[in-house]
Amino acid sequence: YKKGDGYPIMMIIGTVFAAQLGMSLAPFKSLPLVAISAYEKLSGTSVDYALYLLASLTTCLFCLLLFIALGKHLFRPDVSKLESLDIKLIIKESDMTLTGIQKLLLGFLVALIIFMMLPGFLPKDLAVTIFFKKIGNTGVCILLVALLCAIRVKGKALLPWRAMVNEGVAWPIIFILAFTLPLAGPLSDPKSGITAFMLEMLQPLFGSGSGTIFVLCMGIVAVIMTQFINNTALAVALMPVVHTYCSTNGVSSELPVILITIACCLAFLTPAASSTAAMLHGNDWTNTKSIWKIAPFLIVLSLIVASAVVILIGKVFL
Repeated sequence: YKKGDGYPIMMIIGTVFAAQLGMSLAPFKSLPLVAISAYEKLSGTSVDYALYLLASLTTCLFCLLLFIALGKHLFRPDVSKLESLDIKLIIKESDMTLTGIQKLLLGFLVALIIFMMLPGFLPKDLAVTIFFKKIGNTGVCILLVALLCAIRVKGKALLPWRAMVNEGVAWPIIFILAFTLPLAGPLSDPKSGITAFMLEMLQPLFGSGSGTIFVLCMGIVAVIMTQFINNTALAVALMPVVHTYCSTNGVSSELPVILITIACCLAFLTPAASSTAAMLHGNDWTNTKSIWKIAPFLIVLSLIVASAVVILIGKVFL
């Protein structure tokens, strides 16, 4: 393939699309972690991580299937050159086999997800549920990291503490959290006027309608604004609006928090939307015309899917 061909353009945009969806998937990824932590600090309540994971996972799966369908039936890039491709030249047989240590680490990753979800599925009065709720997600992470550091393989720790701290910790995310979380309180403080200003601007959209209308409006606002404003900063800025509106009108806040978080991850139409979007627009194998031809379809249809999934899950579980 050469530059300008349809298939490389579709795959590069698809890779960015999948990466952005993946960013929304788990509540411990950077943007969801910052956004949800900001809301929890602001409201003093916790978001149901099991509900979030169910909504984001379902949305991701449907959106990826949607991308494949759009490529096959609407954009139709030429894939005939792939017929003669020998996949073994790219991926060796040995690459497909996990070692014992890799399986063990994969098990710890699964355990992390299960332990974070467990309190949302088990009865609230069970000792296990009370224990995991008491230690919280931070406690779960500390517990698993401690176990990894304690397990030794061939005389060495499975997780070397110093190497993990120096190379394995996503320090930029930590610094973002340290900077944005303290701002959540001042942003929502009535004296700042920021929340009142945003509510005044958005009030004509959702008025005094139902909670469902509010959820849909916040999703639309988030997905439009995030194309021109850094997605993490926008997610944090919208949380005081959600908290104020929901607490004033007696509406559940979990659904708008989840939809805003997912919508803010659909940020790749303009270079200002996210760091991933900047990489997409700077790639030699894509061009602005192709991005504006394909990305709007993906963003609009993904928002429709995410909104439908979040509202449906809310009706079933809330």
